[in-house]
Amino acid sequence: MVDDALVGAVESIPDADPDSIAQYDDDCGHFVIHSDADDQDVDEIDEALKEVGYERDGHIPAPGMVQQNFRPLEDGEGDDE
Repeated sequence: MVDDALVGAVESIPDADPDSIAQYDDDCGHFVIHSDADDQDVDEIDEALKEVGYERDGHIPAPGMVQQNFRPLEDGEGDDE
């Protein structure tokens, strides 16, 4: 089952495909963005994921798309305090 908040975050990322989300038992996973890596705003992706408790964990580029990997934030990560 995919985290609903994660789906919302992916929907907010330009060219991202929420139907491509694969989330595993450890809550890590990946999704596809249908644009070249150079055309993606990684700060925007980072912020969207961080808001729902995840962070990028590498990516795999392919022609015309990128698989963005994610993992849950560790306790205390992402806290601004």
